[in-house]
Amino acid sequence: FTSGGIGPTHDDITYESIASILNVGLELHNPTVERMKQHYQERNIDTSGPSWDRILRMARVPYPSQAHSTSGLWVPLIQAQNVWILPGVPFLFEKMLSAHAEDFGEGQRVTCFVVQVSFLESEMADLLEALESEFQVSIGSYPQINFEDRSKSWVKVTFDGTNPDSAEAAAEKLARLASAQGKLKTGPCELQN
Repeated sequence: FTSGGIGPTHDDITYESIASILNVGLELHNPTVERMKQHYQERNIDTSGPSWDRILRMARVPYPSQAHSTSGLWVPLIQAQNVWILPGVPFLFEKMLSAHAEDFGEGQRVTCFVVQVSFLESEMADLLEALESEFQVSIGSYPQINFEDRSKSWVKVTFDGTNPDSAEAAAEKLARLASAQGKLKTGPCELQN
């Protein structure tokens, strides 16, 4: 899944990037153009002026791909091979995700546990790598830096896995080790999704 980067501005490069990665071209998707024209004309926005070329960027999609329509929206949900390209605007993203949930297939549920510690990332890099290998989970670390008082800095560590017991065990092990050194801030706690 991708989210965002499909608008009319210079930094909206998701369609181009996905096409490049998949080694395919871009093509103007005419049904999308027609829905766009209707959408913009209903709002009295000129569909022949200089900004129209920028707006058309939103209809140049990887080809070959499938465009899935969502009721009430002109923007398509594009599926290019196994990549689903969604808009970044939250209400559009949510509406499309809900409308097409059956199209995405089942997949595996991922469980996430979080531990917050006051180690520096570099102090626990080897430990996190070892925990990832031992418990077969994906671990991410996200520093929260207080530049005015470094003693108030901390790191959010996430433990993601398809086996909830492994994710929890890895999080608990870091929490125990951090607690023993007075470096445990919070956790472990499960993030609900």
